[in-house]
Amino acid sequence: MALRACTVSYRDPGGIRHSVDVTAESLFEAAVLALQVFHAADLVDCPPGIGTHLEVYVREGAAVMHEVPVSKLRDWLYGVGAKSPKEMATKERFRSWVPWLKGEARGARLGGGGGRSRRGSVGSKVQAVTGEAEKLQGDFGLCG
Repeated sequence: MALRACTVSYRDPGGIRHSVDVTAESLFEAAVLALQVFHAADLVDCPPGIGTHLEVYVREGAAVMHEVPVSKLRDWLYGVGAKSPKEMATKERFRSWVPWLKGEARGARLGGGGGRSRRGSVGSKVQAVTGEAEKLQGDFGLCG
């Protein structure tokens, strides 16, 4: 496939649109590259989470816009099987760019606590619930 210039964007819960320009061979490559940039950027207060829909604008030739739910991208990356050895290699390469996405695929960010007991005073239980709510907000793009 030929490399194409793309602009990938999403709108955070506050209504602010975040965009990045990437050069990619495929729609999913553009989405993965953008996720990598958004999560590495210190300027983004609310990076895209599992509930985010990315808009990918292919700027070369006839301008085309595609919508890619991060959840669908995650399911493809970490789903069982591949159609060909080339697809398997592509998935492995993309996974290395967004390793944090695997944790969202398995709900790792929901557990928290590192195995510590949640039993104790009411105050500690409230803190635990508050922490879980904050993690959920991040997971589903509900920052702020």
